[in-house]
Amino acid sequence: MKYSKLILAAFIGTASAASLAETVPQTGSWASVVNSGDTAAIARLYTDDAVLVSPGTELIAAPGAIGDYWIAKRKSGASEFRFLSVNERLEGDTLYQSAVWTSKFTSNGQVNSLDGQMTNVLARQPDGSWKIKLQSWN
Repeated sequence: MKYSKLILAAFIGTASAASLAETVPQTGSWASVVNSGDTAAIARLYTDDAVLVSPGTELIAAPGAIGDYWIAKRKSGASEFRFLSVNERLEGDTLYQSAVWTSKFTSNGQVNSLDGQMTNVLARQPDGSWKIKLQSWN
């Protein structure tokens, strides 16, 4: 997959990546938390009313169910998730984020690379942290 157009979009009409990284440092930790395999830590990334829209599944609601979903993905052979935010727009207490992701998938001893796009809507929490309210990926 060619990311050049997506990466270019990060610089057009949005706040600078540096300023958002300072404002919302948690947005870059999604992949490292999913890679950790800690269901409770994954669940803490999401709001209580979070929804995950995943290809080939029904909507998954609630942080615990979303954590279980990502753990099941890992158990099925997915690993080494990587995440690159390419476009972010901050509006008050809501962050709209477009990203690209990659991962490895092992099946029958063969390792393949997977990639796709992800959209996140994050909500600022009362303590100033950010959590994912809506996540959709392909």
